[in-house]
Amino acid sequence: MFPALRTGARRAPGRGRGRRRPALAVGAAVLLTSCTPAASGGAVSESGPHAAADRAAGGRVYVTNHFDNTLSVIDARSNKVVATVDAGVAPEGIAVSPDGSRVYIADNGAARISILDARTNKVTGTVPVGNNPTDVAVSPDGRFVYVANGGSNSVSVLDTRTDQVTATVPVGSSPASVALSRDGATAYVANLGSGNLSVIDTRTVRVTRNVPAGRTPAGVALTPDGESAYVADETAAKVLAINIRTEEMTAVRVGGAPFDVAVAPDGRTAYTADIGPGSISVVDIGGHRVQATVAVGTAGTDPFDIEVTDHAVYVTQPGADALAVIDPKTRKVVARVPVGNSPYGVAVSP
Repeated sequence: MFPALRTGARRAPGRGRGRRRPALAVGAAVLLTSCTPAASGGAVSESGPHAAADRAAGGRVYVTNHFDNTLSVIDARSNKVVATVDAGVAPEGIAVSPDGSRVYIADNGAARISILDARTNKVTGTVPVGNNPTDVAVSPDGRFVYVANGGSNSVSVLDTRTDQVTATVPVGSSPASVALSRDGATAYVANLGSGNLSVIDTRTVRVTRNVPAGRTPAGVALTPDGESAYVADETAAKVLAINIRTEEMTAVRVGGAPFDVAVAPDGRTAYTADIGPGSISVVDIGGHRVQATVAVGTAGTDPFDIEVTDHAVYVTQPGADALAVIDPKTRKVVARVPVGNSPYGVAVSP
């Protein structure tokens, strides 16, 4: 399943959330290479005289560029790209460790995770996982990384002390996104192909239940209190609010085809990236309604992956080769950062 094609434009990527579309979901074959853990230094281009200081200071935004096989490193203060790093094969999902020292990148075309040293902006190793890894989440204590393998119907669990996979958990069909509870005790996996969430007990590393989650759950995010999961139901044009305890579901219609969802740190609003109209929907969590629709580009620029902090909403736009930066207070685009070819995933350092 691909973003809409535009006349005269190159083909937009087969999605995977960079948080998330398994290539096999569209019947397209992806050549996967066999990988072993190995140290490797990625080529880095840097701009500006203070690039090294920017890296050490934190406050960075990371964007995977699917067709370039690169990672854009952006200074969150200036909204400028300070480095471009070679980052595997068809990189998609991405996550940053809680201390900001490491960045984990899902190499969708190579069945592996690449590990970036955030201080040097170099890839220091790779870890083999399942086929078509699409999304990555790091436990709150930084001990484990959970990888949704869209082509293997599984989640790989990586121990960050050894950089080895210690468990592989079977889940539903075409897992596209993974989110962790605040205490790290539970992982929630959105299964695009089977229309449900797999709930994993991270202590026993087993699926405890599967929760119905609409037609095509592409993205999942949790409220800070852990009571609700918000799910982007792409083909139904809805975001679903699911009570974790009772499994009661409330649907809110949004614009276009929502492929990703993020919840604000204060737990009051959820944001969906709506492919098609070039906008995001701002959803009132308490009232279960759309508060606002924010244009981030013209139709076809495909808002894709979304990340929210106290100060900004970041949205990748594969059709525009850009990252849109939105002020959550004014709900206006305050910056548009040119990045690489078809940006997918976005993550923000602590």
